Amino acid sequence: MPALESKEVKLFADGGSRGNPGPSASGYVLLDMQDNVIAKNGTYLGETTNNQAEYHSLISGLHEAHKRGAKYVHVYMDSQLVINQLKGSFKVRHDGIKPVYQKAVDIASQFADVTYTHVPREYNKAADAMVNETLDKNIK
Repeated sequence: MPALESKEVKLFADGGSRGNPGPSASGYVLLDMQDNVIAKNGTYLGETTNNQAEYHSLISGLHEAHKRGAKYVHVYMDSQLVINQLKGSFKVRHDGIKPVYQKAVDIASQFADVTYTHVPREYNKAADAMVNETLDKNIK
């Protein structure tokens, strides 16, 4: 795995569930600051909620960024709930979300800085495609 030239990356993350709860997947695309793809992945999660899948996508993407030596991560997600919870604007009330929220916060604390930006779904197409490809492969 090559080291990053820049220690700054963009992470596009998305999660989805067919049914809520239902069969779920997470996906992320990690880019350098010139928008070159560094890594991408989709993971089948089994039966979870949409919001849990969103958090799993973030956790997986942050793990990958950390593994590659990133220090600064710009996170882009189309889940307003997740972004606002991570920014502290919304409280985490659901017991099923608390553990994945805490895991995301713990991983994010390993970086010099992580920013969170809510983007419309059309700006998160690559991560969304990872989710749908993974779901299509795993749901018969």
